[in-house]
Amino acid sequence: MKKQTMNLKKIAVFLTSLLFLSGLFLNSVRQKDVDQTHGEASYVIDMTKDNAPTSANYYTNAENTIRYSTFEYIGVKASPNNHVELKETGYFGNKNNSQITSITSIKANFTTLGSLTLATSFDGINYTQTTITSGVTNYTSSLPYHFRLTANSGAATIIRG
Repeated sequence: MKKQTMNLKKIAVFLTSLLFLSGLFLNSVRQKDVDQTHGEASYVIDMTKDNAPTSANYYTNAENTIRYSTFEYIGVKASPNNHVELKETGYFGNKNNSQITSITSIKANFTTLGSLTLATSFDGINYTQTTITSGVTNYTSSLPYHFRLTANSGAATIIRG
């Protein structure tokens, strides 16, 4: 009788463990389905010398499509081995009709004797701006659709870092 009771306890423990592991497995599969269906798309737009908008050695305006988005450049010129040089008050950002869904962060590597301002917007018209530091990732809490980088108090070279 004791032997039979011991065997029943072992079977009960085994079945309980099996049910627990099955639950974990099903939850894991369900979580993967949720992640695949409702997960956030994310990608990086890397601006380098290879996708610079102009080869002109004088300040000009340009437009360029990089990784699904069209960017507008005002007051830029080519800069050897860099993305662009912005003149004082020159800027670039995605065009009003080319939104980037939910920008989570922007990191700009640059050199300047002045400063560089990061501005973000939902509509491409009304911007909130802040002065940024080269090489520092700037996180956005409002998940805007547009951004603009503007050179202030001197030219700024956008470099790849």
